[in-house]
Amino acid sequence: MDALHTAAGFRMDHINFAAVITALAHVWEAARRNDRFRAHAGTPDKLEALHQRYVQSLRPLLADMAAQQLSTVLWSSAKLGLNPDTAVPEMVHGMTLRFLNLIDVVEVKQLPNAQNLANVLWGLATMRHPAATTELVDTVCLRFARLTRRADTKQRPTAQNAANMLWALAILGHPAAAEVVDAVCLRFARLIQHSDAKQRPNAQEAANVLWALATMGHPAAAEVVNAVCLHFARLTQHADAKQRPNAQNTANVLWALATMGHPAAPEVLDLVTTHFAHLLGSTNAKQWPDTQEVANVVWALGTLKHTPPDDRLLDAFLAYFHVLLRREDQRTRPDAQSIANTF
Repeated sequence: MDALHTAAGFRMDHINFAAVITALAHVWEAARRNDRFRAHAGTPDKLEALHQRYVQSLRPLLADMAAQQLSTVLWSSAKLGLNPDTAVPEMVHGMTLRFLNLIDVVEVKQLPNAQNLANVLWGLATMRHPAATTELVDTVCLRFARLTRRADTKQRPTAQNAANMLWALAILGHPAAAEVVDAVCLRFARLIQHSDAKQRPNAQEAANVLWALATMGHPAAAEVVNAVCLHFARLTQHADAKQRPNAQNTANVLWALATMGHPAAPEVLDLVTTHFAHLLGSTNAKQWPDTQEVANVVWALGTLKHTPPDDRLLDAFLAYFHVLLRREDQRTRPDAQSIANTF
């Protein structure tokens, strides 16, 4: 990659530079998901150096960057855990200012689409970047909400776009207008009923929406929350195990419901808690929740005043802590507070 830049750098434009940064993020993310991946000691430094070089190359081309390049560079930088400002001071501010200007352009083809809008806020939220000003976030949100009602359904946000938008607002602590949040929630709920299964939300997206609503303290419509809950519960029984919620998703859903004080249907809670018990008892330790997630589930069930349908959850708790307490490495054992919070 470094040699490619040296040899072809003079021929590359803003589209190419942005594409390379995005490719770096995708490759790094895919590698980290591989259980057998072990990064060499110098890999993170080399990755950061490459990122800085391409960001520096983009600086003089900033005025030419379209919404697609701006949003993917911010998203990719956040995925890599790198801040473009490290390479070029105030680079993110310049990018967001350019993006903000594009939202008001007359040429329709230059307008940011739903994914562009969601990616910009997701990237800024992940980086906890101060460039997420009130003006920028409000403008992005308003444009995004309008897209949920576009006559051309292909222009409307996907489930991932909607979930990322709400998650970003929650992380940023931004008081978005209630009608904006409601419009995004309604779009998400409608996608649950989509005739194309690929358009329906996955478990993480459903969990993120509920977590975001609870974190923002937004009084979402009961029918929206119920629809997301039921969809999530059904995913716990999906024929494809890869489509089922993981421990973090499950704990976040229960935490969110308890935080919102939402009276979810008992049969929905039964399915979710039974799935959590299954994960606790999994022979694959990578599926296990951490002690904070276990404590959150217990707190949530107590707050919701929900009694699990059988003893499987309690048995799974006992077996889980029994295994953890026998670990040789004391640093990985649960502390007294974690156990007390659970029982």
